[in-house]
Amino acid sequence: MKKIDLKFEIKAMGIGFFIPIIIIVASIMHLFYQMKAFGVTGIGAIIPKLEFFIIPSIGIWVIYLFYEYYENNNLEVLLSYPIKDSDHTANKIFIFILLFLILLIPIFILGVILGGVNDVWLLIMQVVPQIIFVAGLITIITVICKNIGVGLSVLIGYTSIELLTEGKVMPWYHLFYFNTEVLGLEELIGKSIINIVFGVLFLIISSKMIRRLK
Repeated sequence: MKKIDLKFEIKAMGIGFFIPIIIIVASIMHLFYQMKAFGVTGIGAIIPKLEFFIIPSIGIWVIYLFYEYYENNNLEVLLSYPIKDSDHTANKIFIFILLFLILLIPIFILGVILGGVNDVWLLIMQVVPQIIFVAGLITIITVICKNIGVGLSVLIGYTSIELLTEGKVMPWYHLFYFNTEVLGLEELIGKSIINIVFGVLFLIISSKMIRRLK
């Protein structure tokens, strides 16, 4: 048996697999519209869409990757497969993170057109750690609660509150930068490292917990 069967995982996700893709495609189309209708020429037009629409959508993939485990009550069956616990969680999530980043390539190409290669590298340095953090956070919440609805509620609630308050009200960790211009390396490095460390740590802990919480 394959450790991670990508076709099986995508089929099991059902319509949930297409939601982030629709969000990404819609964002690209809107960016083209902005460029044509309003003459947008700065990379700042990309950043808000990335932070509040595209980056959180990786959480939808995570949630639906666990649909068969918790909503269809197949946890015992799936955990009986002769694969490592990390293949149920961390390894599988990392594969979908890579797939998600591949889908973002057209947006990064647009970024090169609007701002140049150097700006896009800095943008990638901002975005990739955020994606890892969201994926890890939603994974550990879903595994602990054994319910994809809780993960979805946290994803929507956190993103909505952060967007409405600009990260100035709730006393929790603020993932987003709220920038409309590309940030410098010195502004990104610290938070980017924190996002990666916590995202990976959440995934590792999830791998350790998924069988113990069955």
